[in-house]
Amino acid sequence: MTQPFMKTIKQLQEVHADIKIIERTVEEQSLAIIFLESIVETALSLSYLETSYFEFDKLPTLQWQSTDVPQVIQHLFKGEILLYLKEEDTFATLNAVHQPIKRFIDQPQNEQVVQGPLDSFTEDININIGICRNKIQTEYLETYTAVAGQTRKRKFVFLAMRNDPSIPFIKKLIKRLEKNQGEINHLNDINTAIQIPRHTLLPRISTTELPTNAVDFLQRGRIVFFMDGYPFALMLFKTVFDTFKQPNDLNYPTFLYHAIYGIRILGILIALLLPGLYVALVTVNPEMMKIELALTIMESRLFVPYPAFVEITIMLILIELITEASVRLPSSIASTLGIVGGIILGQAVVEAQLVSSILIIIIAATTIATGTVVGFQHSVSLRFFKYLLIATSAFIGMLGLLIGLLLVCAYLGRTETFGVPFIRFEKEGVKIED
Repeated sequence: MTQPFMKTIKQLQEVHADIKIIERTVEEQSLAIIFLESIVETALSLSYLETSYFEFDKLPTLQWQSTDVPQVIQHLFKGEILLYLKEEDTFATLNAVHQPIKRFIDQPQNEQVVQGPLDSFTEDININIGICRNKIQTEYLETYTAVAGQTRKRKFVFLAMRNDPSIPFIKKLIKRLEKNQGEINHLNDINTAIQIPRHTLLPRISTTELPTNAVDFLQRGRIVFFMDGYPFALMLFKTVFDTFKQPNDLNYPTFLYHAIYGIRILGILIALLLPGLYVALVTVNPEMMKIELALTIMESRLFVPYPAFVEITIMLILIELITEASVRLPSSIASTLGIVGGIILGQAVVEAQLVSSILIIIIAATTIATGTVVGFQHSVSLRFFKYLLIATSAFIGMLGLLIGLLLVCAYLGRTETFGVPFIRFEKEGVKIED
């Protein structure tokens, strides 16, 4: 070591004001107690040290190691207590009682549950694993750990059932994570680390805050893992059926949950096709409508100053702005914004004859139908695909709509993650390429 250990710690203390150093003599040895008071609950932790180690001369029972400054600093910023013996230049670490800065298990905020458990994951990776173990309660649930990242060492924990075919692939993912030289803070960073293309229209790693969904994935031979500090389970591999199915549906009678699946599929088709269908019929192929419907639409658009493609694009972008604003604003204001945007603004643009009244109905139906998709990430992809269909429909009408739909189906058909296709019909566990 180029400089004494305590000098290094005191230099850190100049730029980290929450580093606490307590020096005292125990068993005729000079002992320094070092910790971060912003993370460690000082009074309880020192009381635990006093009663468990100092009073009964149990310091020798700790695992003392030779001082390695980078290793010691890593333990310090993980929230552990460092015990440093000056004469022997050795240190030991202890788990501390932490400040109450972690969120407790709460109801899900992003994925609403009608019938089913109302717990959700938190930012604490150990709590998340405990939730899964509580739901499965078997020794066959195994965990595999990885640590990745340069400045911040992120902890990852992969879950799998014993003898699951995906376990060899999980070990390969762990090696890729640990070899990664960059920081890991977001899902795109994980994609880069495990060699998934970042530029994709479909999320390859899906997320859920519902433990029921994660457990269902585990029991179907999929891969579930957690990142420390991220309150969602990360999952591989999702298929097209997961966009309209979720485990809580099985709490309904068989006929009812199949009917719910049908409603969701209908919602996906409406959200994807209805805007393009409107543009195609109004702009290029009005002869395909009944004469009464065609006259009604033409009458409502009589004084609209621009073509249907521009009209629907403006309204869809306006809805996207309202959606994004509702997500960012406090919930008390977001509801007011929805009323103002959905009712007052919609009525105003119709009365000003900037858009047709028929279009307001189509926009409302499309927006509602988009919400039937299971998983917010998939709804974002669906919102993008509908613009492609609108663009192709504006050029060559119904033929363009069919061409756009064919392009979307072709893209979904060729999308795969490590050899597992997005559109697959097998009921058994996934088959992963090496």
